[in-house]
Amino acid sequence: MSSYDRGLDLLRRFWAPTYFFGALLILLPLIDLGANVWPLRFGDVQWRYGTAGLFAGFLLTPLIGMMIVVGTAAVMEHRHVIRILSFVNGVAAAVLVIIALSFVLDWLQMRRNTPPEAVPIQTVGALKAILKYFVVAAGMGWYAMLGLRATPAARAAADPPQRLARRTKPVTRPAEPPSDT
Repeated sequence: MSSYDRGLDLLRRFWAPTYFFGALLILLPLIDLGANVWPLRFGDVQWRYGTAGLFAGFLLTPLIGMMIVVGTAAVMEHRHVIRILSFVNGVAAAVLVIIALSFVLDWLQMRRNTPPEAVPIQTVGALKAILKYFVVAAGMGWYAMLGLRATPAARAAADPPQRLARRTKPVTRPAEPPSDT
């Protein structure tokens, strides 16, 4: 048995705790963020800007957790889990893009009230946060597309002739009668 096979065998034994710790990496930063920004004040531009900026700093850890969970589902061939995670990643990617666009608008509003000497620092921070949002959204969107392509329905739709060939009996032509000429 190769070291690769031993590694897969170990993962097959530890898939449940791997899912659990991957889920913790996804959920705990979100819970920490919620605790840091409570109470919610969506009408306050300063609160929205600060919350979105803080959230950008929390994004990498949930992405790593998602990588662990998706990787475990792929190795274990848990197709239902892959489908669910694909949907979750797709929705999360769309939400992150919306948050990033909202953050840009809040940043432009906040910039008017920022002292001139602080504008360069604020600009660098905002651009870093926007970049993080779009990079993580792209990664989650990528996971969503790959996961959807890995499902049996997607594979069957990608190659319908093979699918039909398995369901039908081969067609045989009747032998042609010998010609009299």
